[in-house]
Amino acid sequence: MCHGYTDVHADNSSGEGKAPGRQLEPLAAVRKVPLHRVALELGFREYVAERRRKGDTMLWPELAPGGIAQQYGFIFGKWFARYREAIGIEGVDFHTFRHNAITALVRAKAHPDIINQLDGHEVPGERGRYNKGADLSDLTAAVDTIIYPDIDALLLPQTHCKAKVI
Repeated sequence: MCHGYTDVHADNSSGEGKAPGRQLEPLAAVRKVPLHRVALELGFREYVAERRRKGDTMLWPELAPGGIAQQYGFIFGKWFARYREAIGIEGVDFHTFRHNAITALVRAKAHPDIINQLDGHEVPGERGRYNKGADLSDLTAAVDTIIYPDIDALLLPQTHCKAKVI
């Protein structure tokens, strides 16, 4: 999903095939990551279905690759930087969400192997060599422990289908 393809599956399978323009990092980067229950409650499945109905292969068809490496996240990162500046938040980039999620998982006492599996890092040592990964139900339980008490996402405006990248 980080690459923005509509290979998001409700049946818990993974779109592990390499799509055009997609560059994956090490094997650990190809992973099953469940969506947080709040994203599902906000209508993410419906959004993906709408993109597919329209024949889009990308979740955000307005995005185009950018930067020297021609990556889809480059332009979104620039948009996010302008957005956060406009609302007065300093010193935070889009990658901060990843750091916050990992911190929330640690605080919720998620197993380090599950955290590594979710964020695409290999499990170190011999355990990593033999570890075949956690079940999707365990990953889902861990992801759902990510809670930000000061943010009630269900009160956010539901404009997911009308969103445009500026």
